[in-house]
Amino acid sequence: WSPLSSWGRRAGVGADGELLTGLRETLGRWAVFSHKATHLVRSFSAASSSSFCNASAALTLPPFSSEAGALELTALQRRVCEHIAPRQDFPRWPGQNNCWEWTKKLGCHEPMGTLSWKDAQRRASQHLPQIVAGRLQPLRHPEVCEHYWPDGRDWGADIQEVERALAEQWFRENVAVYVLNMPGDVVRWKSVSARLRELGMDFRRLEGLDLSHPSAYAQAKHTGMIPWSFNFTKAQAAANTPYQDMGGIVGTVGCAAAHLRAMGLAAEDAGDRKRPLALVVEDDALLADDFAVKLRRLLEEEAPCDWRAISLKSKCPYGTCISRHLSRVMPDVNEPADRCRHGVNWGFYAMLYRVDGLLDLRNTLAEVVWDDERPHCLDVDVALASISDRVAYYAVPNMQERGFLSEGAHGSSRMDKNMERGSSIEIQEEALAAAAPSATTSTTGPSLLKGLLRSVLFPKATTTTAAAAAAATTTTMTKSVANTHDVGAGSARQATTTTAAVSAEMTRTAAAAPAATTTVPLAAPAPTSRGFFPGGFRSREDYVYQLSLQNRASGKAASGVAEVEPGKEAVYDAWAEDFISHGTGSSGRYAEAEAYAPPASGRSPEE
Repeated sequence: WSPLSSWGRRAGVGADGELLTGLRETLGRWAVFSHKATHLVRSFSAASSSSFCNASAALTLPPFSSEAGALELTALQRRVCEHIAPRQDFPRWPGQNNCWEWTKKLGCHEPMGTLSWKDAQRRASQHLPQIVAGRLQPLRHPEVCEHYWPDGRDWGADIQEVERALAEQWFRENVAVYVLNMPGDVVRWKSVSARLRELGMDFRRLEGLDLSHPSAYAQAKHTGMIPWSFNFTKAQAAANTPYQDMGGIVGTVGCAAAHLRAMGLAAEDAGDRKRPLALVVEDDALLADDFAVKLRRLLEEEAPCDWRAISLKSKCPYGTCISRHLSRVMPDVNEPADRCRHGVNWGFYAMLYRVDGLLDLRNTLAEVVWDDERPHCLDVDVALASISDRVAYYAVPNMQERGFLSEGAHGSSRMDKNMERGSSIEIQEEALAAAAPSATTSTTGPSLLKGLLRSVLFPKATTTTAAAAAAATTTTMTKSVANTHDVGAGSARQATTTTAAVSAEMTRTAAAAPAATTTVPLAAPAPTSRGFFPGGFRSREDYVYQLSLQNRASGKAASGVAEVEPGKEAVYDAWAEDFISHGTGSSGRYAEAEAYAPPASGRSPEE
């Protein structure tokens, strides 16, 4: 307005004169109209081509050649890479490309995906032969999207208040936000929820799955978060082999179940919330300023119309750059399929989905994830990338600074949980297998779960022979299966089959077991008015966990045990009902006990 003001003074018109005021109003209206017109043109263009995409973006990509290893190497270069010194800390397989393994480890995994592949190869150059150095192409057409943009030039400095307001309104109308947060993780929740409120977003919290809680695994199978066909013990045994080289998977299993559940809930919510897009955010992701503007631009200017999922922060990207900020994800065919093509396209920090067709995508992904013979597929980001030749999956490369989000400073809760032992889960696995052999093909009801909890977690507190335990267990399991109300067609036949199987197993166990087994149960703690549990236990879960370990050590829990202590049936049934409702410590008395009970170690509640 400065030139207009100067002109007005020279012309003898005051700064608030009629002429100057009229010019200001006219130009202001024109600016708003022009921006709205541009927005309407963009919206019309997107709507006319199935919405939330750019119809002119490329939809067809050249197929990756497994023969060429998808790295654009010649036959000679591939042979050289097979014969150079391999990584000593990594599994081996025939035809392994050691140049690629060194590049991923030193150039991407160690610097946390912050480097371009060109710089990654420089970092790993001491292990790469000259004939290959700088020639690997994990991301085709890197000149298109493999940029750092440290000064924010990628989005430009032209974001105006009008565009920001329109984008935020567009976001509220079209995007449903879900936040994954572990039970009791208050610090992360405060951080992510405060940031989302700061951005003016409404959101829904979805509780993660903490399998370290006793009974959480059994409850997850009962509710369908983990399918009955999945065997944790088998998956953990595979993960511990040198070939898979994963270590603990407790946190990985819980993370996968939580993400798949979020996808299912987002698909179910579509009718109620009437929003065509779903954004699933992990609680350690902090969305960037102007997130809504960037997301709208990404969809309307860059995203092809076939997209079904977009990762807004992907480390070690593998595929093809298709626009300034977007790559088309493809499987890394250099890695074996039985390792789930593991090692690239890491990151489910913030996942954007089309709600239309999301349930089909979720079911397709679940089939890959819950494969106990391929434990690397439990990493849900790896699993989706492994089928990206069948699913239109896109990603924003992580090396682009000032992108859509940043990571918080809390570390990975999944990795923390992976450090914990899965012995409690293995106990539940054995009990589930003993009590419900037919459950691999059907869903069990509350009565079966209650029977499991009663028989496994609260065994008889007297000395008993193995034969008596077998008879008691057979009776308990027969009643449990007979009382199950949602087994489905043929439930009577399944009950008979289950009873016979349990009887045979318990007879075999009784014959092989010692003549007598003595179990001295821990004293059952009673909660105080504030939820405290005396006797050195933090909560009911802590009590049950310690009790289950004691019974396992005595050899009783392994066989699927036993009878309830006389006179305590009502108490144990009430506790079983509580586990069914609140077994993951998500709410009610368990959350209160976990929050306020003094730990046995003497540490403060904050610690």
